[in-house]
Amino acid sequence: MENKKVLLSIEDLHVKFRVRGRQLTAIRGISLDIYENESIAIVGESGSGKSVFTKTFAGMLDQNGYVSKKRKAFKKSNNRCRNKFDDLRYNEEGNEKMITIVGSINMDIVVQMDTFPKQGETILGQLFTTIPGGKGANQAVAAARLGSNVQIVGAVGEDGFGKELLQNLNEENINTRFVQSTQTSTGIANILLYENDNRIIVVPGANFDVTPEVVENARSVIEQSKMVVMQLEIPVETIEYTLKLCKELNVPVLFNPAPAANFNIEWMPYITYLTPNETECALLFGDDLETALETYPNQLIITLGADGARYFDGEKHV
Repeated sequence: MENKKVLLSIEDLHVKFRVRGRQLTAIRGISLDIYENESIAIVGESGSGKSVFTKTFAGMLDQNGYVSKKRKAFKKSNNRCRNKFDDLRYNEEGNEKMITIVGSINMDIVVQMDTFPKQGETILGQLFTTIPGGKGANQAVAAARLGSNVQIVGAVGEDGFGKELLQNLNEENINTRFVQSTQTSTGIANILLYENDNRIIVVPGANFDVTPEVVENARSVIEQSKMVVMQLEIPVETIEYTLKLCKELNVPVLFNPAPAANFNIEWMPYITYLTPNETECALLFGDDLETALETYPNQLIITLGADGARYFDGEKHV
């Protein structure tokens, strides 16, 4: 076995394993290495003993963790298990594109109207919809759609919005193993739309349950990541802890400083790339954007919407 490539090192998984006729059963604490060309069938069970997934796979795994004929180990309908399995399948090829997002997961509640109500006034609205959002979740979806292997560290409530948001992330092929379910309600953004104006009320909810301990639990994933992406919609102490952890593990950090009012300039030594827009950059560094860019060469990248971005490479402005 020593000369075979280890595809998986599984720890603390709620499953039953049957490997070449030998069954290993555990509720917690199971540890098992799966090697290339090892035949394995996995059958899982919940705490109540009821099966939570069926028809997983049984066959020979190739070097990328696929069954013969490139059939994925888990079908899309088996997200609950597939995510638990995939976040343990970190071979070298997968790590090349692995990105971990640490941040917010919200449900956007959008109401459109002909006029904003005055104090004490009730009006009829024209449109109501809910849209999965949160800056962290949006970053995760964008990275996943570009082909990255994406994990997200965050929190949702044990409510309808939380379940819907987790389902949406799973459908986007984002690993949600490190998304906590808490007693706090899921975070929301109430967006009121009127003509070209809008007013937004954000209730952080479970996003403020993303503690340093939650991030520490994801240390092994962060250590294997090619980049960690962050924003400012989780507690400040968690942001600081994550930045220092990434520095310790030598993992690059891409930081979107929004909302910019919560940013601490003392974090700059821990950030690889800071990506404010022009308004946020002026708030953080003053109105002289060229001086700000020259102060942080190849680190400060100002986003310009449809016009792209600009930075200073140490010799010239790009």
